[in-house]
Amino acid sequence: MENNKMVSFNVIMNDYFKRYDVYIPLIQRNYKWDATTASRLATDLWSAYKRKRLNYTLGMITLYKVKEAYQMQLIDGQQRMVTLLMLLKYIQPKAEHFTFRFERDEGIDKKRQMYLSNITSENKWAKSDMYTDVERFEDNYCAIKKGLEEVGYTEECGEGFFNFIINNVYVLLHVTGNEPFDEFVNLNKNKTRFVISDRIKAHLIIDSEKHEKEAILHLFQDLSKLLFNKLDVWELVQQGYIEGNIPESDQKRYKNKHYPDENRLKLLCCERYGSDEFDSNSILEYDYNVELTHLKQYKKILLALSNDLEMENWNSYNAYNCLFEFNKKLRFFSMLNNNLDYKLEEVLLKEFENLGKAFQKACFIESQLQEGKKSIKYIEEHKNIENEFDNVNGNQKFWIHNGAAEFEMFKSIYLNYIKGKYKSDIEVM
Repeated sequence: MENNKMVSFNVIMNDYFKRYDVYIPLIQRNYKWDATTASRLATDLWSAYKRKRLNYTLGMITLYKVKEAYQMQLIDGQQRMVTLLMLLKYIQPKAEHFTFRFERDEGIDKKRQMYLSNITSENKWAKSDMYTDVERFEDNYCAIKKGLEEVGYTEECGEGFFNFIINNVYVLLHVTGNEPFDEFVNLNKNKTRFVISDRIKAHLIIDSEKHEKEAILHLFQDLSKLLFNKLDVWELVQQGYIEGNIPESDQKRYKNKHYPDENRLKLLCCERYGSDEFDSNSILEYDYNVELTHLKQYKKILLALSNDLEMENWNSYNAYNCLFEFNKKLRFFSMLNNNLDYKLEEVLLKEFENLGKAFQKACFIESQLQEGKKSIKYIEEHKNIENEFDNVNGNQKFWIHNGAAEFEMFKSIYLNYIKGKYKSDIEVM
C-alpha cells in the first residue's frame, strides 16, 4: 500500500476506491465548491492535456483505514474527488469509474451517492427532492460541461482526455492510522488552503531527478522558515498583498492577495501564474528550471535580508518601506521578478532612480543615513519642504546643493557600499 507518496489518479481509483468501501464520514463538511471552481478545475485539466503536460498535481488525499473492516474513510479531499467524479462522468457517461458513499445519507432514500451515479441521466430528481448538496452537484456538473465546451472539448477527445486524467494527474496520498476525528482536527487546526505554491512544490518534486528531490524539500523548508519565523522579514515583504477578511466564496478570492487561511509561500508564485485576477490554481507556463531559478533567488535575497536584520543593518528594510510609501502598487516579489539577477540593494536603487521626484530620492537618502529600524513618519514630517524641489531638474529653491546632483553623489557611495558588501560573493544557497 502506497503512503505519503505521489500516486496517479489511476492508483487512487483502482487500489482504493474500487477495492475498499470508501465513505465520507459525518465529521466532513458538505460539498462546498461553487460552479466557478469546479469549472476551472475541468478547464485547467483540459489545458494541461492539450499542452501535453506530463504531470498535473491535485494536492493531498487523506484516507483512514477502518480497523477490522474492508472500509476506508475519506478524511480530506472530498471537494476534489466529487468534482473529478462528475468530470469523468461527463467524459465517459456510460463507464463505471469509482464510487463512494456519504455517511450522512444513512437512513434517507434520496442519497447523494445515487445522484452522483446517475448525474448524466435525463431523469432528474424533482426540485422538491433536491437539497443543498445535490443542487450544487447539478450546478457544478452543468458548469463543467459548459466550461469544457467553451474551450473546445468534443466527444472525440474523450478517450484521450480520460487517459490523461487517470495516468497524468497525481495526488499526494496519505493513509493515516489516527482516529478520524483526531486526524480531521489535525488537518483543520490552523488549516491553510492548498494554494499555488503547494501546487508548484508538488510539480517540482515530481519533475526532479531522484537526487534533487531532497534539495527541493529543503528549499521550501528554508523559505518557510524565512517567511514564518523571521517576523521583520514577513512584515516587510507582505505589504500590499494582505487581505484581512476571508471572502465568502472562492469566486471572490484574488490570486495576488494573501488571506488569513492561506500559506505565506503563496506570495512566491501567485503573480507569475493565472489567466485573470481570480485564477489562483492554474500553472500554465510552468517551467521546472525557470521556477527553480526564481525560488533559489528568492531564498538568497530573503536570507541576505534576514542576516542584515540580525546584524542590525536596516538599510534595505528602510529603503523598501520608503519606496512602498511612494508607490502603494509595488509588490516585493513582483519587483524581484523584473530584476532577478540583481542584489536587493541594486533593485531598490533602480526603483528609486525610476521615481520622478527629487524629493522622493532625497527621502531614500534619508532612509539610508539613520541607524536602526526607521519609521516612515519622517517622510510626512518632511512634506513641508517638498515644494522646494524642482521636479524637472532637482533644483532646490533655498538650498545650496542641487537635489538631483545630491542623489547622483549618493548613488556612487551606495554602489560602493553594495560592491564592498558582496565583494566575496559568498554563495548563500
